[in-house]
Amino acid sequence: MLARPEQDSPAYWSERWTVDPDPWFDRVRTEIVHLGWWEGRDPESPYDGDPVRYLLWAAAQTKHGRVSAPAGFLIENMGLPDGVPDSGNKIWKRDDLAELMRQLPEWNLTADEYVVVNADMATAAASDLFGLLVDSRVQMVDIDDESLMDRFLTLGEVPGVTLTLTTGDEFRLPLDPTEFKEGVRVYKTWVSAAVRGIFGSGENAPMFHVVAMFRLCSKMSGPD
Repeated sequence: MLARPEQDSPAYWSERWTVDPDPWFDRVRTEIVHLGWWEGRDPESPYDGDPVRYLLWAAAQTKHGRVSAPAGFLIENMGLPDGVPDSGNKIWKRDDLAELMRQLPEWNLTADEYVVVNADMATAAASDLFGLLVDSRVQMVDIDDESLMDRFLTLGEVPGVTLTLTTGDEFRLPLDPTEFKEGVRVYKTWVSAAVRGIFGSGENAPMFHVVAMFRLCSKMSGPD
């Protein structure tokens, strides 16, 4: 467990809705630290600090130092040009956000909808998609990796396995693999526009990988 940065630290972040626990993860085995954010966030919702600085701080505590964020975060928070009064619905000016994100060379951006794979432990292990001991329950797949995407999406054809499309507010629907692939590809277009808006051009930006998130929910663990 890590001690949360002090409130006067630039890396402090708290949602303030509830008592936020100190972050916990395995510094060596944690491959990616993910920023929780939802598109259409209420600008009046309570928070303290800067979630991007907090994300960068948390990733720096790990061996891999990799991060991800919802694509909707980048799209929604394109920032404001310097000199434009803040209307209250943005945390960062455009150039400030660009400078922060340039601190890492690569980012994963997840489609705001993700897939929950409902399967027992034995079936999940046999798929060879969630780690040797099913110890990597969250997987991020580059949407351009058609072969790997299809391996996950065809898990729904395995007896006893169901796939559900889930949004950030935990609203779940039966998954249509074809519609899902078409939907996540839309994010690539949106992200390209957001990158131009924040960084001016891709040459001045980190590398952004648009990915689909798959989360294993086994009968042993309950919702994950």
